[in-house]
Amino acid sequence: VQLALASESRVEAVSQYARCFTINQLMETFPGVNPASLPVLKMSDSAAVLVSSGSTGEPKQISWSHRALAANVMGHVKYVALNASSRTFQFASYDFDVATIETLSAFVSMGRLCIPSESERLDGMAAAINRFSANYVILTPSVAKFLNPADVPSLFSLMLAGENLVQGDVDRWKGKSHIMNWYGPTECSSACFCDADADTWHSGVIGRSDSRHPTVSWLVDPRNP
Repeated sequence: VQLALASESRVEAVSQYARCFTINQLMETFPGVNPASLPVLKMSDSAAVLVSSGSTGEPKQISWSHRALAANVMGHVKYVALNASSRTFQFASYDFDVATIETLSAFVSMGRLCIPSESERLDGMAAAINRFSANYVILTPSVAKFLNPADVPSLFSLMLAGENLVQGDVDRWKGKSHIMNWYGPTECSSACFCDADADTWHSGVIGRSDSRHPTVSWLVDPRNP
């Protein structure tokens, strides 16, 4: 690692392992790096180390290749229909896979990534969403319960991830935002998306295999996985 980007609260810790800067420091004066000294990368090389949400136990750290990261970002952009008018509100901690995917997805789609302050993130999320006029956010169902749909009228799409999604969580937002369920992606470097506000959706459905999307499915015997 030649350079690392971190929040102000993490700079000291990350600096033990690599040259580390905040986004403001990079924007003020980009540190001198000789391009010739940087490695030539292959698609199979590691691009990021992602941390799972820990919903199945202890959080796991998994190395993602450039190929896996690019495929997930493009799949996310395509399914959610992100574009230059998208304003993604970034609630997820930088430790987790969601932050990596939503950051790169915003850049790829030429949309805007709306980054709240830590105080807004923890105690003022609705006001921050309105200040940014954010129209897309990824939250856990538990966090989404702290938002009143009527308080965030600009929120066109809501992706719920990281926890089991139940009908009650969907009913609170149905008719007010487009609700999607995201399962994965860290442990297997792939993700499932589905529309949770569809009439055919019920708790436990994480995706469907059909001819409209390039999906591959395996039928597994739970007694012999």
